[in-house]
Amino acid sequence: GGLAALVANLDIYQATYIYKAPVITGSTTVCSGQTTTLTAALAVGETVNWYSAATGGASLASTAAFTTPALTTGTTYYVEVTRNGCVNSERNPVLVTVNNPIAPASVVASPANICSGDTTTITVQSPVVGTTYNWYDAASNGNLLFTGTSYTTPNLTAPVTYYVEAVIGSCLSAARTQVNVNINPQPSVPVPVSSNVIIQSGQSVMLAVTSSPGIGYTWYDAPTGGTILEPTSSTYTPTPALTANKTFYVVVVDLAT
Repeated sequence: GGLAALVANLDIYQATYIYKAPVITGSTTVCSGQTTTLTAALAVGETVNWYSAATGGASLASTAAFTTPALTTGTTYYVEVTRNGCVNSERNPVLVTVNNPIAPASVVASPANICSGDTTTITVQSPVVGTTYNWYDAASNGNLLFTGTSYTTPNLTAPVTYYVEAVIGSCLSAARTQVNVNINPQPSVPVPVSSNVIIQSGQSVMLAVTSSPGIGYTWYDAPTGGTILEPTSSTYTPTPALTANKTFYVVVVDLAT
């Protein structure tokens, strides 16, 4: 009986307490500039303090629910539980991840200058792993055209500006990157000096179209596909000399584009 009474009256000094970490609810992933509210599930007799450091520092809040300030980088908070007046010997960390997608610095259209009726492919240079890219027809709002790192345009007949934004989860980049696609008009159909040339069998002849500065003329032996007979000149002399009727075809090329 005496031993039991002695033990019952002992005070334990410098004892440490390690409690199970409380369950934390609330979003631990936010977009840059957002706040979040973290809530610790406390048992009867428990109180809590929130800190920004694992040891020391000033208490940020002494309620179960703690609302962070607006965050721009990932931040770890620490929750310290006190049970019936006894402070937990360690603080439990709570990491809040901040997603901050950045619009791509470089977006390249290849080619950037196309002929009317052609398409081009626009590509994000050095895409970031874990980031999604959305393509739009406006700097804000607008129509979502495509999701991915490369966007192939439809056939274009006028200059167009496209915009791409970066996305991580539900977080969007603050701005969209702009890329311009230039459209060069189709050159005029070539005008033959003479559309029908009559020669004797085996006679040499020079065929010609009216030339314009900065324009090249490609001669073919077929209306589509076929063999290139002359790559750039406005004139062409068939070789060998013709011994039968023959039709030749000319495609106009804008040498500036």
